[in-house]
Amino acid sequence: RLRAADDEARRRVDVLSKRLAEVEGRLPAIERLISHIKGELPGISFSIHKTENPVCPICEVPLDRALAEGCKLSHKLPNPDEVRARWKKHEHDLNEETQRLEQDKAEQVRVKLELDDVKNYAENSRKHLETAENARDLRTDAWYKARRRIDDADRLDERLIAQQRAQLNVERLIQQSEAKREQAAAYREAQVDVFRYLSEFFDAIIRDLIGSTASGRIAFDGNGLRPIVELGGERSTAAIESLKVIAFDLAVMCMSIEGRTHIPAFLVHDSPREADLGLSVYHKLFHFARELEQIGTQPLFQYIVTTTTRPPDGLMRQPWLRETLRGAPAKERLLRRDL
Repeated sequence: RLRAADDEARRRVDVLSKRLAEVEGRLPAIERLISHIKGELPGISFSIHKTENPVCPICEVPLDRALAEGCKLSHKLPNPDEVRARWKKHEHDLNEETQRLEQDKAEQVRVKLELDDVKNYAENSRKHLETAENARDLRTDAWYKARRRIDDADRLDERLIAQQRAQLNVERLIQQSEAKREQAAAYREAQVDVFRYLSEFFDAIIRDLIGSTASGRIAFDGNGLRPIVELGGERSTAAIESLKVIAFDLAVMCMSIEGRTHIPAFLVHDSPREADLGLSVYHKLFHFARELEQIGTQPLFQYIVTTTTRPPDGLMRQPWLRETLRGAPAKERLLRRDL
């Protein structure tokens, strides 16, 4: 409603402003026309006098004398009625323009007064509209803030419910973790002899491959089995990591030889020298397997080593050296052999 009133007030201001401009634009033209009419009246008055007292336009002799004495030049006289009609018309035009001028001036004054009132009304309407819009904006902001608080409260309820569910889930996971921990502890307790034997074999193999200053053990934690080599402290270089894997495999194979695991006593190492294994340790690997072969009266295991590095000289013959493979020609490759 206030916006409609403001628009109507602005429209009235525009209409009155245009009307005032039109009136003020007509006033100079009317004034010039009145001045022009007033300027012509003396000439018309003199024309009337001349028509009432005519003279010859050629010789300027009064017509009465010319008629009395006779004039051979002209007998046409100006018509005084036409001149008087022109006078009356100019007087009528002057009165009409004067009245129109007075009306426009009165209209100018009236329109100015009305325009001032309308401008004041429009200004008040604009202030009322701005006040209402500001109040509307404040109310809208308050409504949105309240709406956000309601949404936050709803989200808080959802998060509280989610938190309760998460807590329940955490409690359930804790219970499961405790149960798993108890199961792992029971499993470790049941398999303590297996892990002890595995650590003993691993330690013996590490000492044989590196030396008596080294030691090894197998740790069993939440992440599974973890082989550890100590040589003046725990070591974890690339070569040591490769050695850990080789020693662990050999330890498991030794347990299989004794029948302490369900894993066959069969092991394949593909190019162990390529895994940053030192040459001296590499040769000890073959000597260890050779000494392990001498246990018992019949073969207790099968150990295959493929390598691109030459084994110790004592093992470069039958029965230990079984095949010599090459990349070329094709018939020298493993899968092209009749095994």
